[in-house]
Amino acid sequence: MQQVLMLQSYIYPIKRIIEDLRQENPTVNLKLHIYLDQTNLNSQLESEYFSCKLLSQIIKNLGEENNVFFTYQTCDSKQELGIQMADMLVGAYRKQEKYAASDDSTILIPFKVTSMIDTLDFQNQDIFLKLYGLVGLTMKTPTKKDLTAFKKVLKNELDSDSHQYQKVNHYNFNTIRTKLTKAKNKTDTEEFNRKLVKILVSLNKSLTKIYGNKLPKAYIKNLSQKYNRNNCNRTIANMQRNINKLQKVQLSIFKVFKLKLSLRRFNKQLDKLL
Repeated sequence: MQQVLMLQSYIYPIKRIIEDLRQENPTVNLKLHIYLDQTNLNSQLESEYFSCKLLSQIIKNLGEENNVFFTYQTCDSKQELGIQMADMLVGAYRKQEKYAASDDSTILIPFKVTSMIDTLDFQNQDIFLKLYGLVGLTMKTPTKKDLTAFKKVLKNELDSDSHQYQKVNHYNFNTIRTKLTKAKNKTDTEEFNRKLVKILVSLNKSLTKIYGNKLPKAYIKNLSQKYNRNNCNRTIANMQRNINKLQKVQLSIFKVFKLKLSLRRFNKQLDKLL
């Protein structure tokens, strides 16, 4: 519910930006890269998936589902210049709105700023409302019964896409196999082995959680955390065997999304190490 309330402030600006871009470019396909300041709330896998579904519904509602493509990610404001600039602009706007009426010297933004207040024109969109949540429209304080009901509706909606199940993305697993094979040639230093084992154990825990009761028989849930050369190579081999066992297991779309995010993060960690 917190995620719903937080996203409200982004919905109308995103709609407005898409509409303005379309006016300037009536025929071309648009590619948007959407960045949000990372918090403990919106950096969770479930929140990332929910946000992507919500943005997809916005684009569909605008009739742009075949012409607008977007990527969505959260990022650390300390490392992302765009987020820092946005924070500065919002801070200036906030100060200007608070004091400008009584003090002309607090007019800090040297260009016209348009207030973006959502008119909630999604109210007749049934699927959108299920994802957006009743609390997001009424701002009421939800009861425990409300939360339980909303969670059930949201889960059903997320699992009822046009394809109920998808096969695991083979490309990601094949990429990991190649990198793990490459890692075997570098297990002669303790520092490398220590970092690699930590990454592998973390990945295996994520896979165990994502697959749950769908884990194949003989899947090794607890990898060795010893990092001498022999144990490290054995851990790599066990991780490769685990991946091979998962290759044919089918998951819901939601679980596939979580899997892809986990593999993407793992690949980045492994790239830095290799």
